Amino acid sequence: MPPVEGTGAAGPSAATRAAPWVLVADHMRARLFCADGPRGALVEREGMVNPEFRLHEGELVSDRGGRLTHPVRRGGPALRAGASAREHSAETFARAVCDRLHAMRSGGALARLHLIAEPDFLGLLRERLDPATRRQVATEICKSLTRRSAEEIRARLPRRL
Repeated sequence: MPPVEGTGAAGPSAATRAAPWVLVADHMRARLFCADGPRGALVEREGMVNPEFRLHEGELVSDRGGRLTHPVRRGGPALRAGASAREHSAETFARAVCDRLHAMRSGGALARLHLIAEPDFLGLLRERLDPATRRQVATEICKSLTRRSAEEIRARLPRRL
């Protein structure tokens, strides 16, 4: 994923550091917006896609079962027992989104966050956000708005971000 505008080797700019951020996400897409101020318009800064979620279950799995004996990151198995490949794809995407938010917070670019996600995906995000990033969440909205314009998304948020 490309770096957040306003961040780089020297770190986030003062304006970006103080600005509220909005994540709008579902199983297939995540969009990160930065507000021009507490009452300002949203400007899209980054996007992530999960193309695997669009595939049919049969296209995601092979005929032969995988080996789950080796743990993957954070000590968990590669595929949760009983999970479909689509569920695994959504969980992996949620982890990638949360890793990006963690990196932004660690780099000083994320001081306040508003989450908008479809209900199932919001649950995945809640499970995977680290405690320090979770404390930055000011608003959670259970809606699927990834295909809406920045103006429509802004209208769903509190007047003052």
